[in-house]
Amino acid sequence: MTLPSFLFIDRYQFTDPLFLESHNLVSLVNLTGATDLEAPDWVVPEWGSTALFEMKTHGEVWNAETPIWTAAMYYVTIPLHLRYLPAAAQSHRKMPVPWPVVFWACDAEEGNHAMSPFDRKHLGYETLFKKNTRFMHVQPWGSHNGEKRELVSWIDVPVLDLRKTAWVETGTIGVVVVAFLGLCWVLFGNVGAKKETKDVKKKQ
Repeated sequence: MTLPSFLFIDRYQFTDPLFLESHNLVSLVNLTGATDLEAPDWVVPEWGSTALFEMKTHGEVWNAETPIWTAAMYYVTIPLHLRYLPAAAQSHRKMPVPWPVVFWACDAEEGNHAMSPFDRKHLGYETLFKKNTRFMHVQPWGSHNGEKRELVSWIDVPVLDLRKTAWVETGTIGVVVVAFLGLCWVLFGNVGAKKETKDVKKKQ
């Protein structure tokens, strides 16, 4: 998965075996890029982060009639978290989320698969696998039957609406002023009371 800067993955969630089981995952293999759990969107590098997951499969079958891999139907869910976005004059923004790249990674013996001398290797996630790994990618739905679609999903995410937050500035100033006056009363009011007490004691 390639995540934009406004989304992030909490790596600590994926250390719990029960959590992984409930999402049909085996493990979080690798996570690189912006992994700060508290950083807002405007301090994160543009491309965000990338994550490699191993998915749990429920048995694979080689179909002899059509040379493709088929698997039992199952769903994989990956919880994502939203960073704080810059405030805007709206309550929600539409943001693109790239589709994940799904593939089988199979071990291949040396010499079984011819390699073109013009292939550029080790430019992405394949560096996390052994040298002789063969990748078989699942065709994304966006290019199904030759019909081209966007390979992103658009989601509505909440942002701070500047049209509805004018009272926040005024309220904050009011609270600060009241707190300052209260602090002054506690500090200087006690001093005055102590002076009066001393004067009374001297007269006695």
